[in-house]
Amino acid sequence: MPRPTAVESWILITRSALLVGGTAILVRALWNTLWSPLARQRIPGPLLAALSDVWYQWHGVRGTRVHAIHALFAQYGPVVRIGPNRVALNDAHAAHEVYRTHAFRKGVWYRLFTVRGLPNSFNTPDPVEHAQMRRWSAPAFRGDRLRAAGAALAPEMDDLVRRLRKECAGGAAVDTMYLFRRLSLDMLGIAVLGTNFQQIATGRDHEYLKNSTLWAIGKAMSTYLPSIFMHILHIVPSQKLQDMFGAEDQMHAVVGKLYDVADAEKSEGRSGSVLTGIKAYIEPATGVPPSRDLAVSEAMVIIMAGVNTTTVTLVYICLGLARCPHIWSALREELATVPAEMKYDVDVLRRLPYLNAMLKEYLRVDGTANVFLERTVPSEGAELAGYRLPGGTYVGAQAYSMHRDASVFPDPLQIDPERWVRPLPGKPGQWVERDDISEAARVAYNPFSQGVRACVGKPLAEIELLLCVATIVRHFKIALHDSATPESMFPVDILGLRPRSGRCLLHFENCPLDLGQHH
Repeated sequence: MPRPTAVESWILITRSALLVGGTAILVRALWNTLWSPLARQRIPGPLLAALSDVWYQWHGVRGTRVHAIHALFAQYGPVVRIGPNRVALNDAHAAHEVYRTHAFRKGVWYRLFTVRGLPNSFNTPDPVEHAQMRRWSAPAFRGDRLRAAGAALAPEMDDLVRRLRKECAGGAAVDTMYLFRRLSLDMLGIAVLGTNFQQIATGRDHEYLKNSTLWAIGKAMSTYLPSIFMHILHIVPSQKLQDMFGAEDQMHAVVGKLYDVADAEKSEGRSGSVLTGIKAYIEPATGVPPSRDLAVSEAMVIIMAGVNTTTVTLVYICLGLARCPHIWSALREELATVPAEMKYDVDVLRRLPYLNAMLKEYLRVDGTANVFLERTVPSEGAELAGYRLPGGTYVGAQAYSMHRDASVFPDPLQIDPERWVRPLPGKPGQWVERDDISEAARVAYNPFSQGVRACVGKPLAEIELLLCVATIVRHFKIALHDSATPESMFPVDILGLRPRSGRCLLHFENCPLDLGQHH
């Protein structure tokens, strides 16, 4: 019998490898679909999602994951299998159980948000480490410090008014995605780093903004593309790619310099910031402060998270006010009750019911963080929404769907501040909280996540939104540009929700309000 040629041997080996590989894939698919501990729970969902992670990753690449999961809830019910080892919940009480403690820890996806390989309060799965890091920045989010931060942001509001008047002179439109990205970084620079990047005042980008944009693109690519592809891109001789991969180091250098000159003794004063607070913190167990790299990493992740969320939220609020002039008018009437000398007083703005209800509505419908946030089921497993989920299963919920539950929020896509407040008869511009808000609505409403891993920057974000929206409404009437269509503004799910077109052009007509006229 003649010996096979080299080509014939290669063909035989290839066929054998394909047969073995194909058999392994088939067995794995059958295991995922029929025999695995999760499969035996018979949780409904698309067959492709049970077979492999292709369904989940495909919608991630397309930016449609939040919408695809929402559609599955409508088709299959409040518990859906969205991967071989992944389950989505649309049950507010089950979601609360997942997020309320450290039992369900953050998974490997959050490792993407390391800075130079170091953990931070956003991505660490370790509850002890997380609690320690939260203590570093906690003083910066106390009531007195937040009031000081609000006062420190007042000059930025004046700069914003001047910038909008200049940019929109003669009826021109401004790209609010770009404008509010500058504004958000300026505000976070003041509150977190103790410095003002002066982008709104000067109309020029700071290097940190340019690099943060490149950083976000790189993180999005790392999230949805295979790791081997990213390794190949690292060696491609492209200046744009190298700038993207080097953006994190550039940002680290900027924050590192600010850390070096930060005065820890100012951590308790009006000029204190998150950075000075971290620098002043002394760990009780060791008697030493956090390391420089950990402090810089923590400050950077607060800025990274805050810039995108504040930017997109302000964009959708201004878009909504252009679409709903009756809400703009009601806001103006309420703001007219505020004396001019208190227009930037955060405590006063917090006590304006309609303004706060309006913010709640836009965060409910258009909140950028209303996406699927997964956790890992503890090793002993867990009983959730009538199913026994095995340890190691990824499970989570998305506020996007809970906020669109018509049984909790009737006509859920309608922006209606009067879900939360009612007017006082005969008292223009005065509102009070409704006394018939359902417990289901209070439980379901979670635009900043919930539980022990809820957004650390929520108090600061709320102050920024209150100041910015009050300032804009007080000075400008907002109108849509022809390009701001429902299609262009449809949210895509890429590291949080954002407009599909990546921009939002609006007109801001100067019409300052006479403050205190109803006071």
